[in-house]
Amino acid sequence: MPAPPHLVFVPFLARSHFAPLAAAAAAACGDGTTGATILTTPHFAALAPASVPVRAAPFSFPGGHEDFSLLPDEASAPAFFFAAE
Repeated sequence: MPAPPHLVFVPFLARSHFAPLAAAAAAACGDGTTGATILTTPHFAALAPASVPVRAAPFSFPGGHEDFSLLPDEASAPAFFFAAE
């Protein structure tokens, strides 16, 4: 018997991308036979509801810039996009 499917979501590092992927992961797992993992940053993992199990790997981002909204200014955007590719 094949293993049940397991979906892996990798949202872009912006708030507007996290919530839709979290909803998609929850919908995919609604039948109880599909697993899902969302690879995200510590900043977004802290926003997960208490009912969502979170396992963290220790890592950090230069200057704490793990979300587009946390950039200090617009001049930082090109480097952020380059790093996210």
